[in-house]
Amino acid sequence: MNRNTEYWIDTSLYDLEVAGSLLEKEHYLYVAFLCHQCVEKMLKALFVHRSKSFPPKIHNLVRLSEMTEIRSTMTDDQILFLAELDPMNIEARYPTYKENIRNALTRDEAAHIITMTEAFAKWVKSIIS
Repeated sequence: MNRNTEYWIDTSLYDLEVAGSLLEKEHYLYVAFLCHQCVEKMLKALFVHRSKSFPPKIHNLVRLSEMTEIRSTMTDDQILFLAELDPMNIEARYPTYKENIRNALTRDEAAHIITMTEAFAKWVKSIIS
């Protein structure tokens, strides 16, 4: 595994770790945002690993899964998860959307997002290894 791939994996797993600590502090909006970041970076690690080039400067998880050519091997639950997580990148950044998400996310939902993110990150990492 090259240094660039390791960089994306390391930063991905760090985001997941921070998301877990934010769950304990009840910052559910940022849990979802960092889980998006974790998945995005893990997909970019796979992109770098396979293409040996810098990943695209996009944040769309569904598109990244297509670009890494794993979309066809994903389960329906994984596809649904990416579609549900995808808006968290944009919506966590803008005040109008922040309030909507802040009011909608519960502890159980945020914990579920972390669980799904952990499983997805582990799966992608296993493809790289």
